[in-house]
Amino acid sequence: MMKLFRSIFDDIKKGENLDIYITLIVAIVIAVMNLLGNTPKSVLDSLILAVLALLVSSALGVRHRLENLKQQIFQTTKGIDFKDRRQQHEVPFDKRFADAKNIDLHGYSLNSLVASYLGFLNEKAATGCKMRIILLDPESTTPQIVSYLTEAGSLLTNDIQRSVEGLKNLLSTRNVEIRFTTTPTPFGLAIKDSKKANGSVDVDLYAYRVSALDRPKIIISKEIDKHWYEFFVQQFEKLWEDARPYEKLKE
Repeated sequence: MMKLFRSIFDDIKKGENLDIYITLIVAIVIAVMNLLGNTPKSVLDSLILAVLALLVSSALGVRHRLENLKQQIFQTTKGIDFKDRRQQHEVPFDKRFADAKNIDLHGYSLNSLVASYLGFLNEKAATGCKMRIILLDPESTTPQIVSYLTEAGSLLTNDIQRSVEGLKNLLSTRNVEIRFTTTPTPFGLAIKDSKKANGSVDVDLYAYRVSALDRPKIIISKEIDKHWYEFFVQQFEKLWEDARPYEKLKE
């Protein structure tokens, strides 16, 4: 009982739920007056109408607070677009990155992206788009260590080599670089125009034995969620700094 009174006292001090407490007090007064039996009916009717008015006011207040909370949540999360690659309405990679001047890519092998969009990447490179690509180092033990986390399994090293083979034409242009990392991250990245105000980053979340097409993806806009956008851009920059430059793979 003391906890209840303490809670009520705290609410009154903070100015919270006052409409509820006033309604409760008026309802108790009506009940007492009704029990005494000497209160004119017109007075009771007026008090009852007052209680109903308070209840309606309280309900409207709750509704408005819920609407405000909904708007706050929307404003907080609208920069993060949670999508699944299987959804039919997702705009394809080549459409979203069509006007990019700089593209940064990172993944274990990027085999699915290279297989699907190699022509697009070649076109972008030919028109001057600068690209930096980070893959797992196929000459290290890292692919073997993480291979069973992916759908590729023991074929991960082959997938990396296949991606490198497909990307070789890009390396003939000075604006494309490939590096290899021995650090497996729990995500892949596709960053569009990282230095521009309208930049965006796709974050592919790696899951156990899930194909690239089925992985959940988070699309983050720099304009709306700058904190997490810069977090993942910096992750790429740190990986790039520590990664080794491309050299012809050993036969």
